[in-house]
Amino acid sequence: MKGVTLCILASLFLVQAAVSYEPNECKKKSDCGPNECCLVGMEKYSIPQCSSMGKTGDWCRTNAVAEDRRLYYPNGIFRDVENSYSLFCPCAKGYTCKRNKCQPSKG
Repeated sequence: MKGVTLCILASLFLVQAAVSYEPNECKKKSDCGPNECCLVGMEKYSIPQCSSMGKTGDWCRTNAVAEDRRLYYPNGIFRDVENSYSLFCPCAKGYTCKRNKCQPSKG
């Protein structure tokens, strides 16, 4: 009986953790942490979210530049986003984007 009770409690805890997780939405870089960027995904009606800067082996876009943009959603809703990136954050400090992968900078 203890095993069943423990299993139910563990399941409830996991469900609560999954439901309570909210990605950190952003409208500008300052909405994110020091090692994050404001990232716009490629999905239709994507909502900008804070995402970690790239480290060794993470995907990146060579020569990626932050952009100010206006995103349009259904029913005439729009969102202005400043200093945001598309698809991938740039590499973190001390890393370089080579062949679309973050690698430690030399020297």
